[in-house]
Amino acid sequence: MKKDADGAKTVLAKQWITGTVTRDGRPVKVGWVGLWYVRGGWDVVNAPIMRGRTVEPEPTVLASAAIADGKYRLEVPMEDDNWYVVAEEAGHAPTQIGPIAIALRQEKKLDIACVKGGSIAGNIKNVPKGWEEHLWVVAFTKTGVRADTRVNPDGTYRLNKLPPGEYGVKVGHDAYLDAEVPRGKALPKEAWEKLAEPWKNARVVRVQADRLSDDVKLELPPGAALPSR
Repeated sequence: MKKDADGAKTVLAKQWITGTVTRDGRPVKVGWVGLWYVRGGWDVVNAPIMRGRTVEPEPTVLASAAIADGKYRLEVPMEDDNWYVVAEEAGHAPTQIGPIAIALRQEKKLDIACVKGGSIAGNIKNVPKGWEEHLWVVAFTKTGVRADTRVNPDGTYRLNKLPPGEYGVKVGHDAYLDAEVPRGKALPKEAWEKLAEPWKNARVVRVQADRLSDDVKLELPPGAALPSR
């Protein structure tokens, strides 16, 4: 906040990101731009879970704005150096830019040239009997992007329209008890202090724009189990 002079009204400092959004050199007519803040460092007890597997957390979306005539304007709530700007258009993969630093009272110009998404495909090995058609593949990045897809009856899967980047990929089940998450009424103190490691048992895949990363084989970790009834 800033007070200009004695008796003057206190005003909240504002920051902005503005620019254009294009695809293949043409303005995007309909879409949204979001301001993401990515927080890491979760302990294993409170680790984010997706389809029964430990993953990176979702982003906090602190602002969004509609694209109008290929232009956008986002108000940034505070100065920081860990902002991500994400442009979304129906039928396409999101385009993510960041991390971006924004200083106090800064108005930053950021033009976004949307890129094509990529895909990950493969199959699941050693599917337990009775788990067919109940498995899911999850993919996540360190920058808040997350996606999932149901595994086909024949054990194959495919994730489409993923923003380019490095992904951790796992297979899970909605009722699966991930061994990475400690449980019990009397959790040791160390469990609250140890940081989650979502990448430890993930298959790492590099997704490129307009490319398919195929033959990515996955399997449930040893000792995978459903909760007892």
